[in-house]
Amino acid sequence: MKSPILMFLLALVGCVYAAAPIRAGWREVDAGAFVFILPTELTQISIQGEDSSVGRYAAQNMAVDFDYGAYSDALSYADAPEFAQRRETVDGLDAVIVSCRHPDRHSPFAYFYAIHFPKTRVTGVKLTVYVSCRAKSDYGIAEEIIRSIAFKPKPPNKALVPTVMSVTPAADAPVAPATTAAHL
Repeated sequence: MKSPILMFLLALVGCVYAAAPIRAGWREVDAGAFVFILPTELTQISIQGEDSSVGRYAAQNMAVDFDYGAYSDALSYADAPEFAQRRETVDGLDAVIVSCRHPDRHSPFAYFYAIHFPKTRVTGVKLTVYVSCRAKSDYGIAEEIIRSIAFKPKPPNKALVPTVMSVTPAADAPVAPATTAAHL
């Protein structure tokens, strides 16, 4: 029989990490270190990052991109037309939210809405999520996407503990001559 205290703690942990209900027409995306929701019409596009975890989801009227790594974009677009910036807290972390005309003049999308987390739950790693859209009226959807970001708990610190296997020299390693206590 399981302890009632253990059962209570397991139920409590399940409640803390349970995802909020997702409304019809939306789905949750598990991006590894974090999750977020987006409209189901956005389909995953395969892209490869150089030094970070990246992802892209796109549809005809909108695209969502993310960059999770040490060099994520800090959203320095103050010169872009219709630029607006504010600081917010999302999932308990400080973030900067930016909106403007799309800074990439070659983009098929006219508007840009993004969030940048300069610090995440992993030291030295940042996150930027970009929502590119054709109409400014899509900012509401963009806001819903970025506000849904939830970081997974930081993995436990696995301290290195020496074991017999980790301190045993390799077969071809030089071995010091044996000494007796008298020589010390």
